[in-house]
Amino acid sequence: MLVAGCSDDEPRGVVPDARPAQVSGTELWAQLPTGRVTLTVGAPVRTIPGDEVVGGAAIDADDDAEFLPVAVDYGRLEGVPWSAPLGSTDPEELTKLAVEVGGRSYPVPFDDVGGRSYVEVPAGADDDLALEVTFDGVTQRIDAAGKRELGKAAGLYDATERTGVVSCGEWDVDRPGGAPRATARRCGYDLWEYPWVAGRGWAAEREAGATWVVATADMWLRADEIRSGSTACESDDLDGRLLLRVDGRDRTDDVRAETGHPPGAGRLVAQEVFLLPPAPQHDLEITSTWTCRIGDHDVEREFVDRVNAPS
Repeated sequence: MLVAGCSDDEPRGVVPDARPAQVSGTELWAQLPTGRVTLTVGAPVRTIPGDEVVGGAAIDADDDAEFLPVAVDYGRLEGVPWSAPLGSTDPEELTKLAVEVGGRSYPVPFDDVGGRSYVEVPAGADDDLALEVTFDGVTQRIDAAGKRELGKAAGLYDATERTGVVSCGEWDVDRPGGAPRATARRCGYDLWEYPWVAGRGWAAEREAGATWVVATADMWLRADEIRSGSTACESDDLDGRLLLRVDGRDRTDDVRAETGHPPGAGRLVAQEVFLLPPAPQHDLEITSTWTCRIGDHDVEREFVDRVNAPS
């Protein structure tokens, strides 16, 4: 049998080569910009049984120590807005976890998501538990009583739960020969606030009290709404650009119009991020400019849609 021991000056922490068969107990969770992490902390033990240790030898705690079984679970994209601009963010590179016991922090590996560990801690301190999680330099603390110290990460818990764009209008046109009216143009948008965006970091570190406002525009237009005399545009010849303005601030995105949405139409989709003060709603203005090559010249049409969008 092995004995795990360390002096008062030596750091305690994860016990190498030991893994609990299962962990149940206190669950502490935190919202990250990329998903939700949960740390489960089980009841302390004085001995780690041999069948949970590489090599098969049981491990006894030192006289003033005990072992806490812990498990880490991570729900990728859980609690994250559907259109969050995360890019190729790897949460393992940005996240640090620790279990706080008796006022001291003990690192827990995040890169072993779904994994289980034993953490050596002072005996009798497990009544004072907390989760510390640091993402891209910003730390949250969640204790077993449910108290949350969130700081710059607070906005993660208020993010929208919408799962798609919101309509900002449809426009129908008459068709010849008594045919049913047809939709000629559609406008869709999404807008929400978030404290962290990939490639830009925490908004409050850019500007005190600010948040990121993420705006998405999704527009489509029937190609034959653009004409030169009696000649209608073909959807394959459509190009376009979008200009998004939130609370008077501009962002321009040059995008190629997608075709076939539905057949005979073009589509423009763009997403932009604005650094702004948080507010219950924001003024969103979307300018879509469509250009079609008809014959030997370009024909252009422009539409402006304005929405007072709740965040």
